Amino acid sequence: MKREKRVSEYLTAEVLEPLGDGDFRVEFLRHGMTVMRDNYYPEATLRAAADAGVFDGCKMYVNHASADDDARGHRDLGDWAGILKEGTVRYNGNALEAVAHVHQPTMLTILQDAAAARAVGISHDSYVRYTPKTIDGQQVDVIDEITQCNSVDFVPEGNAWGRVLEAQRVRDDMFATITVEQLEAERPDLVEALTARALEAAVAAEQQPDDNTTDNEEVDAMSDDTRAQLETMQEQVAALTAERDDLKDRLEREDAERATLAAVQQAVTTAGLADYEAARVMERFRGQIVADADREHRIAEAIAAEQQHTAAVLSAAGVQTRVTEAGRSEQNTTDGYEAAHRAWCEKHGVEYRPLKGSE
Repeated sequence: MKREKRVSEYLTAEVLEPLGDGDFRVEFLRHGMTVMRDNYYPEATLRAAADAGVFDGCKMYVNHASADDDARGHRDLGDWAGILKEGTVRYNGNALEAVAHVHQPTMLTILQDAAAARAVGISHDSYVRYTPKTIDGQQVDVIDEITQCNSVDFVPEGNAWGRVLEAQRVRDDMFATITVEQLEAERPDLVEALTARALEAAVAAEQQPDDNTTDNEEVDAMSDDTRAQLETMQEQVAALTAERDDLKDRLEREDAERATLAAVQQAVTTAGLADYEAARVMERFRGQIVADADREHRIAEAIAAEQQHTAAVLSAAGVQTRVTEAGRSEQNTTDGYEAAHRAWCEKHGVEYRPLKGSE
């Protein structure tokens, strides 16, 4: 069962790669176990966060949020040091990395000093979904999804293996120390394939022909222990497959919802709806998945309904106030209102009906 929490992970820094103009390449969240050994970040989670743009444009502050920040309700602007530039966040095969643009003079001075930069760590403050599991005999939270990042901060020391990168670094040998639990968390598909192969091997070993037995006797000769082991492995494979399929379905649904909202946003912009009209149409489709074949028709219907709703409101309002785009109000003569109302109806494809008092 997945749970949600907020994490503030300390990350360690090792070396620095300045790119010029205040830009620095940083590595801020490494795959695997954190230093405190309380959280585990699978590769799939980090890839999904990079693809979803969770960290794009995140502000970077000096030090973690304080009690004063909590009381204030937001971070101190004086502690704002930079941002993670949009479109630069990627999974590099070992960790998340990005280009940080730093504008604060104090932080720039620290990062431009090679000795000082080696003592800098990076922290991420994020909301995550996780599943408690046992890895290497220790109870840890496996992070299934990073749902929102509040900030990525510069700190003195770290926990989640964050670091400022050198241009050419040697990738860690992950396979030398990988465990079964880590493989389960990272690649359930491989575990499934290996289990299936083990099943085939076990069945083949049990069913080796014996000179003094018939085919039926060979099948019956499988021991109770082997049968029990096969059943246990089959149950584990089924559980892992179900968990993988559930995650895949959820990700596909979220992608489809985002695609629907993107199409609605483009359509309301093209139609020239006012902000309040566009917001109402967007809300109609929030959380929905509309098939490609039906999407254009459904959105067009919603836009037409919203335009008719606005026309009815304008008609009921008479000549006192006419609502224009962006929510502004204008006072005018009866003739001016009628002409503007007629033009608005033509623009939005709505049947023209005279306003009250002008008939």
